[in-house]
Amino acid sequence: MSTELEASDASDDWCAVVTAAIGERTAAELWRVRDKRAGCYVRCETDVEALLRRAWNEGDPDEQVIAAAVFAQTDGEIPDLTEHEQRYAWVSDLADSLGWHEVVRYRVSFREHINTKEFRAYRARLRHAARRAECHGTRRLTLLDSSVVRGTASKGRSCSKRLNRIWKPVVPELLAADIQDGTLPVPTKHMPADGATRKRRTRSAPCRPSSSWLTALEAADYAPFDAVYAASARCIPEECFPAVPVDDEECPSLPLVPSGN
Repeated sequence: MSTELEASDASDDWCAVVTAAIGERTAAELWRVRDKRAGCYVRCETDVEALLRRAWNEGDPDEQVIAAAVFAQTDGEIPDLTEHEQRYAWVSDLADSLGWHEVVRYRVSFREHINTKEFRAYRARLRHAARRAECHGTRRLTLLDSSVVRGTASKGRSCSKRLNRIWKPVVPELLAADIQDGTLPVPTKHMPADGATRKRRTRSAPCRPSSSWLTALEAADYAPFDAVYAASARCIPEECFPAVPVDDEECPSLPLVPSGN
């Protein structure tokens, strides 16, 4: 399990990949809770959807008012950013408590769809690992703020031809390098690669102290992280497998077969 945690992101003009170091126990536990979205339907956003998402997530108050009006007119559902940020607050805490350095940054076409730019950034992150011998035969983790890229990466394909054209060329490289990559969701406000995509310096120092659950995790104390991640919510409800009394007459015991027969 690699102890390199990376993040990739894209803006109108730039794609970027940044990396940070984490502990072995933290890496192993984060791999356990990585995105698992097999069976989901993943498509590329329409230009209007991408524009509205950006206006609502990153726009000024006036742009958010316009986006909300469009959502209301089209009977669309306004994203609840507060709920999203609260749900993945532990990933935000992790990202903010690490120092990051830039690995890759390059220009992209302004006219290209934002989902394909985000996917190109993620592909650059995978290729950077596949071309380093020390990364071969490892499991790795990437922070992403795009649900489209996360869904395609965890499922292994998309119904969008545009995304598949970017995804397919890197699959043989991952297979040859024996690399498995998992993704984790990080809210856009806390994306560590965001600065590099906007011509700003990548934050090299933590902007907050390490969370108590992160410190405890490296000390082999998993309880604080389980509490933060709400492990109890992932337990199988008893209703799925109720305890049904079995009548001995309906299920007679089988005769014992002597050993050696």
